[in-house]
Amino acid sequence: MNKLEKKDYQVTVNIDTQGTVSCDPDTLKIEKSWGTVNIKWKVKSEQDWEITGISAPDGEPLDAYEFKSSKKHGHSGWKIQDRNRKIKEFEYVVHVQRVKTGECVAHDPIIKNGGRK
Repeated sequence: MNKLEKKDYQVTVNIDTQGTVSCDPDTLKIEKSWGTVNIKWKVKSEQDWEITGISAPDGEPLDAYEFKSSKKHGHSGWKIQDRNRKIKEFEYVVHVQRVKTGECVAHDPIIKNGGRK
């Protein structure tokens, strides 16, 4: 991979019939990189759920120094550009909503940044 390429990471956001959310992987380990990496979340559920946001645990936006952008990606997905500057674990919250009913649930996995090469 050259310095201009971005690596993509995938997280599956599972929502069961009871509305319980889990992520696979629950701790996402980002390798050392030359720079920004893409993290893509995709919903997997038998019902119509969508990701409505990813925030810091206190509900505030993700650390702008570490995360360049956080936005909707496709119908039910989400995408973050992780600058991967510091070797550190970042707690965050994935917010999902059932489209039909408006029911909202959340889950709190971890991003473990590997830092810059």
